[in-house]
Amino acid sequence: MAKTKRVKTKDIDIGGKTYTLTFSDADVTTYLEQTSLIPKKVHAAQSFDESVEVLKNSIELFLGADSFEQVFNDCEQNILNVMNELFMLLEVVNNEIYPDEEIEIPPEPEIEEDEIFPD
Repeated sequence: MAKTKRVKTKDIDIGGKTYTLTFSDADVTTYLEQTSLIPKKVHAAQSFDESVEVLKNSIELFLGADSFEQVFNDCEQNILNVMNELFMLLEVVNNEIYPDEEIEIPPEPEIEEDEIFPD
């Protein structure tokens, strides 16, 4: 009987729904190509519609076809929350691909209530 290679997976919760990320050789190759490009694409978007399209394509790259609508609804139809989930996905994917080099997204600086422009 032929030996089948076991594909590594990682479960991730978004808005109360569990998604399974797969890390087959083909997936990892695609992830490596795309993870560095996604932040650049988000930054380069010239309109709201372009930004949404980048988010949609990126979310569906990791979570599967037609998953964007569910994530958008789970994020209370707030595009900034979707972007936050995307960057969290990038962090999880990078940490799975490079397990010995934990990659963290630095926390946002705390802003005091009376402070308008933080240092």
